[in-house]
Amino acid sequence: MTVSTHSETLQLKPRAHQAVSCMIIRGGTSKGLYFHKDDLPGDKTTRDELLIRIMGSPDPKQIDGLGGATPVTSKIAIVSRSQRVGVDIDYEFAQVLVGRPEIDFPTCGNILSGVGIFALETGLIKPSAPETILTIYDVNIGAHVKQTIQTPEHKLSWHGSKEISGVPGTAAPIVMELSNIVGGKTGKMHPSGNKIDVIDGVRMSLIDVAMPCMYVLASDVGLSGTESKHDLDANKPLLEKLLSLRIKAGERMGIINVAKKVYPKIALVSEEITAAGMIRSRYFTPYVCHDAYAASGAFSLAAACIDTGTIPSEIFTQATDNPFKVTIAHPSGTMPVELSIKDNDITKLSVKVVRTARPLMLGAAYLP
Repeated sequence: MTVSTHSETLQLKPRAHQAVSCMIIRGGTSKGLYFHKDDLPGDKTTRDELLIRIMGSPDPKQIDGLGGATPVTSKIAIVSRSQRVGVDIDYEFAQVLVGRPEIDFPTCGNILSGVGIFALETGLIKPSAPETILTIYDVNIGAHVKQTIQTPEHKLSWHGSKEISGVPGTAAPIVMELSNIVGGKTGKMHPSGNKIDVIDGVRMSLIDVAMPCMYVLASDVGLSGTESKHDLDANKPLLEKLLSLRIKAGERMGIINVAKKVYPKIALVSEEITAAGMIRSRYFTPYVCHDAYAASGAFSLAAACIDTGTIPSEIFTQATDNPFKVTIAHPSGTMPVELSIKDNDITKLSVKVVRTARPLMLGAAYLP
C-alpha cells in the first residue's frame, strides 16, 4: 500500500492500496484516531467524507471502519505544528456520528489529553526532562491549553499511579490548564441572554464554556439524577423529550442547524447532594448517556456551579474559594475540576484538570 505519512516513525512497504498513517490513543475516557493534518486531503469536504468512511459510518456498527460504534470511540484528532506565536501544536477535533453519514466539530477535552503523546511520538515536539510542557491551540473553540506530560530521561512514559473514573488501571498523570474557553461556539457565556430559560415548561440554563450545554434539573423531567446509563438509554420517551428540548435550546442559543450538530449537549443535574463541593450529573452525547463525563462538559458544569443564578448553582455548595474545586459525580465515579476566576469576572475563567492517556497503536488506515 501507498502510505501518506508526515512521520518517519511509520515505515510500511508500498503496495497497491492507499492508506494514511495514524495513531489510536485512549485519551481520558474516550478513544480516537489521531492524524497529522498534512496527511489528510486539503479540501475540507473531501477530508470529512474520508474521515466518516475511515470510522465506518453511517453503519451503526461501524463494522467496516475503525470506530467502536459508540460516541466516545468515534472521535478524531487532527494535529499539526502551529504557526501561532507561543503555541507548539494546533489541535482540531472531529466527532463522527455513529449510524449517520455526518461529522461535527465541537471540542473534546478527553481526546485533547492524548495530543501531547501524539506530538511526542511522531516527532512534532521534542521531549524535555523530567516532564514536557507544551502549548496547544484548540482550533474548534479558540482555547489555549498548557499540557504537562511525564517524560523522565527525555522519554515518554504513560505508566504511573493516576487513576481516573471510567478507565481501568492507572497511568501517568497529564495535567491540562485551559483558558479562553468562554463562548467558543456562540460568542457568549450565556448565549440566550439569560441564566435561566423556560422551554416547553422546563427550566434550563444554557451555558457556553468549552462546550455549549443545556442544564436541566433531573426532578423537572421526573428523575432523581442517580439513574444508570443503561436505564437512561432505555427510557425512550425521556430521550425524545430531551432531544426535542435540545433543538429548541440550541436555536435559542443562536446555533444554526442544531439537528446536524452534536451540541448543545444535554446535562441533567441532581438535587441529591453527596458533599460540599460536589454535584451529581448525567451527561448526554447527545443521543445516549455518557458512561462517565466529557471533560469539556465538566469544564462547563464547573463554571455553571459557581455562576450564581444558574440551575447548577442553586444546588451546588462551595467547599473552596477561588480557585474553586468542583467534583462531578457521574455513572462511573467522580471527576474533579479546578476553576479559577480573574478580576472577579466569571467570564475570565480558566480550568485545570488531570487526565491520563495511552497510545494503543501506530499504523495506517486503509482508505475506502
